[in-house]
Amino acid sequence: MAFYFNDILLFASRHRTITQHKTSHYTYFTPLQIAALLTAQPLIIEPLKRVAYQLGYLFQSKDDYMDCFGDKSITGKVGNDLREAKCTWVTCKAVEKLTHQPNFLADFQEHFGKRSITSEQKLKDILTHLRVADDFSLFRERYAVEILNSIDHFPMIDLRPVLRQSVDDLVNANL
Repeated sequence: MAFYFNDILLFASRHRTITQHKTSHYTYFTPLQIAALLTAQPLIIEPLKRVAYQLGYLFQSKDDYMDCFGDKSITGKVGNDLREAKCTWVTCKAVEKLTHQPNFLADFQEHFGKRSITSEQKLKDILTHLRVADDFSLFRERYAVEILNSIDHFPMIDLRPVLRQSVDDLVNANL
């Protein structure tokens, strides 16, 4: 899987695209778009799409985090992202940080995508060394503020509390 790591910007762009198509559009935007159309509010669709895509990105990033660091007894997630070499928020952050640590990068590349407990543990050790979990906490807080700012400027005032609740649910739910 080493080819993904040659260009961090390409890797991060790929993650953003996956998130938009996998989560943001269908999980957040489409239901909100239907509601906007049913209430004869077609002018809010573009700003709604921006907020929905932000919510989807936060949701998917949290899901990626939980796959690696979450308590399986709480999340119910098996945790296959590292073994399946998935492009996730966690792996993007790791690759970003590993560009300055070539020894760890080589180890990460060697074990990423291998379906063994030993390789998975090696990857988790690297993620711990890189403090990726701490980075996620900081990202989650900052990105939530960014989304809330978008919501504060959202044209349909009646929908703002619902959107704020979505942010609150994503930020305050158990990891």
